[in-house]
Amino acid sequence: SDCPQSDPGLPRKIPPMTVESDPFCIVWSPALLAPGGFRVILAYPESGEGFVYDVPPSATALRVPMEDAPPTENCGGQRHVFTVELRSLPDLGPLDATSVTYDCP
Repeated sequence: SDCPQSDPGLPRKIPPMTVESDPFCIVWSPALLAPGGFRVILAYPESGEGFVYDVPPSATALRVPMEDAPPTENCGGQRHVFTVELRSLPDLGPLDATSVTYDCP
């Protein structure tokens, strides 16, 4: 993955999950543990779209496929507001969540 990585030297990053825009990545602290892996839920409330990604327990980042990511140009559409949830597998326990309003360049 060409996503930025969390600093493993930090015991717990605050916030534990961040969103990076170029490339569009969801990054979380290696201190978050999920023995069965992680589920990342990306939702666009205004359009009703939602995407679910399951990643292995060793993962600390997810590069969102370009077709699922918010636009970097012509972003007057319905994807400029999104929510991200990070859950543990297999129990789907919540680990972190955020809501973002994406400001176009």
